[in-house]
Amino acid sequence: MASGIGSASMNAASLASISHIYPSLATDLEAFAGCSNLLSFCFGIYMCIFVSIPLAEKLYGWLSPHLSDSDEDSIDDEYDIQGVKQDKYVSKDELSWGKLERWGALLLIFSVIATVGNFVGYHSPIIDSFIGMIIISLVTIVGMSLERIIPVNIQSIIYISLIGILIAIPGVPTSNFVVHYVSQINLATICTAFLAYVGIAIGNDWTEFKKIGWKGIIICMIVITGTYLGSATIAHITLAVTGMI
Repeated sequence: MASGIGSASMNAASLASISHIYPSLATDLEAFAGCSNLLSFCFGIYMCIFVSIPLAEKLYGWLSPHLSDSDEDSIDDEYDIQGVKQDKYVSKDELSWGKLERWGALLLIFSVIATVGNFVGYHSPIIDSFIGMIIISLVTIVGMSLERIIPVNIQSIIYISLIGILIAIPGVPTSNFVVHYVSQINLATICTAFLAYVGIAIGNDWTEFKKIGWKGIIICMIVITGTYLGSATIAHITLAVTGMI
């Protein structure tokens, strides 16, 4: 549960190590880690607002005179917030057929890459793996669409998670089909392809990334540390109270 810090890539890296140590508990570990990661992702924003940002402000004010140059670009004086709000990649505009086509094309490419990686790395049946990725992609598209259709400010990850849970609950007509094919996909394979894309995206927007400055790194470290320690503490107390440890 401590590995669920709201980052899918770091969660996968931690989970992979633990699963290799306890292979017989791999399914249970994935369930607990996935649940913890989802909760951390949803509530991590409050950790950022009430803890990380105030601490980062104090650390930034203390360290900035010693570490930054006078001519260094920073988010405080040159980062155009309005430009970010109008960015076509981050703005949550209305749903359109063209947007659905772009999502479908990108997810299809991602599914092919993940399928090949899953086949090469874990020797899973390539057809089953591809069907599993298509199921995941369809759930993702539906979740992102609902975020734009329903007039409530709810993140798409919530819709995606709820849909995934509903179609995989035992007793639901789709359960056996979904579980069979999606279980062929290894989480590490998806995260490997995802991290490759993240690296390319950061390199492409390196100028904008630098404007955020090292202040963003401090916030990130505090958020990850706080959620990790919080998840570990809650998990330990729960297991102790229930007599499992």
